[in-house]
Amino acid sequence: IFNHISTAFAHTTKSRIDNEVREQFYPTPVLPDTFIDLVENMEEERLTEITPGLIKGWPNTYTFTKAIAEELVRTRAGELPVCIVKPAVVLGSYTEPSPGWIDKQTVMASPVGFLLGCGIGVMHVLYLKRDNQFVITPVDYANNAILAAGWDSVQNRKAIDSEVPIYIVGTATSNFTWDNLLNTLRTDELVKIITPKALYYVCAAHTSNPIVFWLLTWLFHYIPGYFIDAIVNILGVRPKGLPSLVSIYSKTYKLCKVYEYFLFNNWKIRDDNLVSMMDRMAPADQAIFGCNVREIDQRGIALSMSVGLRRFIVQDGLKDSEYGQKKMRILKYVHVVCVLLYSYLIYSVFRTIYSADRAAALSDKPEPFILRSLYSEIIPNPLWQNHPLTSSTLSEARGSVRLLLTKKHPCGGWATGCRATGSGFDSRTEQLFVSGCHVYASLGENHPITSPALGEAGGSVRLLLTKNHRVPSPGLSRSRGNLLRCPQLRILLNIK
Repeated sequence: IFNHISTAFAHTTKSRIDNEVREQFYPTPVLPDTFIDLVENMEEERLTEITPGLIKGWPNTYTFTKAIAEELVRTRAGELPVCIVKPAVVLGSYTEPSPGWIDKQTVMASPVGFLLGCGIGVMHVLYLKRDNQFVITPVDYANNAILAAGWDSVQNRKAIDSEVPIYIVGTATSNFTWDNLLNTLRTDELVKIITPKALYYVCAAHTSNPIVFWLLTWLFHYIPGYFIDAIVNILGVRPKGLPSLVSIYSKTYKLCKVYEYFLFNNWKIRDDNLVSMMDRMAPADQAIFGCNVREIDQRGIALSMSVGLRRFIVQDGLKDSEYGQKKMRILKYVHVVCVLLYSYLIYSVFRTIYSADRAAALSDKPEPFILRSLYSEIIPNPLWQNHPLTSSTLSEARGSVRLLLTKKHPCGGWATGCRATGSGFDSRTEQLFVSGCHVYASLGENHPITSPALGEAGGSVRLLLTKNHRVPSPGLSRSRGNLLRCPQLRILLNIK
């Protein structure tokens, strides 16, 4: 008997998305022997160049070569009893040899690693579609199917339609979705078995948008990872053999992109041959070699995964769960404080960048002054058409920006509305005018204003007046919300 192990995703091509994938052979774009000769005789660089066109329709070389291998088995089978077993996403065991048994290699090479990272408080961003199917195969079910398929392909060869029977261990009819799995993991029963070795509060955001995923990965993985790695390296407290957080997050990000095709698409994977095989088995054999994934309870698989990850990967002995719950309650408050501080830090960084950009506009370097630009873009609309600035003094403005408009301030430029002479001003309006000699503030004495009306201008005149005195945008929009686009108006600011 020859039992070939493939994967349920060997023929989940782009053309079959949302369609059935049955336990049968599908045509391949190239014959197996031709493909083998091509790989063995072509230069590696040239082979790399033609690979995208060669595997067109398949998501990667792994599934493509699995499809080619299945066709090779079919053409070379001859009279030898041959069968093909195709597990889906292999998880830890459901019952044997122990509920949840799993090894590190399986964790690192499958989406189970995402659940482990979330469970110990290391991963905080998931890249998936919650309503997508999660086609799984517990490892003990895969092993049982391999043994049972070998027996069935010999014992019942005449009853099998195909000369090379195919058995898919995993089905879309079980209605396993990421949403159901994540909701099950949040139930009180599973929350109670949280590991006491958790490093941080267990929480995770999820998204199906690649740009948002990239942004969240930087915010919640890379930036904190660089910060923590720097502290650990400075203090010299990194455990021997433990990789850096940044390297872990980099591998996680790449793994998410590898699984993207399978996490965001659905196929109606059928397992009819496997179910028929189970029906041909005696009740005792069905109990011993159970491999029908349809019978798996979703709550049970979530529980076995949680227990298995704690017992065989985290290795906490399944002890001190109550301490783990208390620790998680404390970490929740720590998490809230960290989020607030982190949010303030990000706000401060962006505010500093914004202020630096505004300060660059106030550079001391001489720039050409165009009176027409000043007249048409800055002065008329916002400042001398029915928009009084209700103030006689703004000298108490906070921060590094103070508008000194209560006295005469020299300004090199022609009048934009009229040209005042001496120390007088145009009494027809209560507005600001730029004359050939001075900037006047004809605001009267009955309009006091304090610093909160301006707020922290951050290096630019944004005129953040009170709600009752808003300055309209048309005149400011083209000058980037600031009256200082022309360097000659810098005289209006006193920057420390």
